Amino acid sequence: MDWSDLMQELGPLRHWWDVAVLASLAGGPRRPADLISAVNRQAPAGRPIGWKVLNDTLRRLEASGHVGRRQVPGVPRETWYWLCQPGQQLICALTVLDHWYRSRDPREGPGRESGHDRDPCRSVCCT
Repeated sequence: MDWSDLMQELGPLRHWWDVAVLASLAGGPRRPADLISAVNRQAPAGRPIGWKVLNDTLRRLEASGHVGRRQVPGVPRETWYWLCQPGQQLICALTVLDHWYRSRDPREGPGRESGHDRDPCRSVCCT
């Protein structure tokens, strides 16, 4: 693995809220009000995401190709966001990493199995 290239590719995702926004979009398209609620349900106590930060995050993720946006004309105008293919693939990879992390018991030492028989790589579908 070339970690230098990996860090370059992950450059647009180095901000605090990027993964939270992507994970909140994994369930399907959302409007900004629904998205901010979903992110803040899991936000650390006393540290909710604000509107400006959400908008900046969405713009950055859109520019990097991870998120798509569509504005529906009308009064009031609706805006919808969704995961594009790179965002979906990233969420899949992060899900595998999350399963791996949760399957480890740090008390058992490095490289030792924690007794979980399930292979998360087989249970997560990446297309």
